[in-house]
Amino acid sequence: MSGGSRALSEALELRIGRSLAATLLRIPECQAAAWVDLDSATLLSARYRGEFRKDLERIAAAASDLLDPRHTTALPDVFGEWDAGQDEGTDGELVVISGSTVNLFMRSRSRADRALIVRADGVRYLGALMSSVRQTLAEAEETIAIS
Repeated sequence: MSGGSRALSEALELRIGRSLAATLLRIPECQAAAWVDLDSATLLSARYRGEFRKDLERIAAAASDLLDPRHTTALPDVFGEWDAGQDEGTDGELVVISGSTVNLFMRSRSRADRALIVRADGVRYLGALMSSVRQTLAEAEETIAIS
């Protein structure tokens, strides 16, 4: 499940894929997890239940716009004052809720051109979901650092 000129090596995709698959096991509501190249808006690695591939490709394409610094730096102007830098580890995170579906977008801390996307249905505890997704992001970044 790779694409674009920046495709991951097969070994790296396998290691990141394991981390994404662990997310599906760790979070029962999780329907899909993907590692995305924001510059080309393509999926680099994805694991999902059911027929979420098409949705993931659309979401990956939207992620580059959603996490574009030109947009995210304008958010305080739109929603009022906040100090996003004070919450350690939360800069570059975006939550989109539609009905019972939660989509989390988390920009990589080590590579500004990468993001983790997680889609979950029927989430009861958003904080627990975000904590688990942050763990997945840390695992993916550790995998990239050792390659």
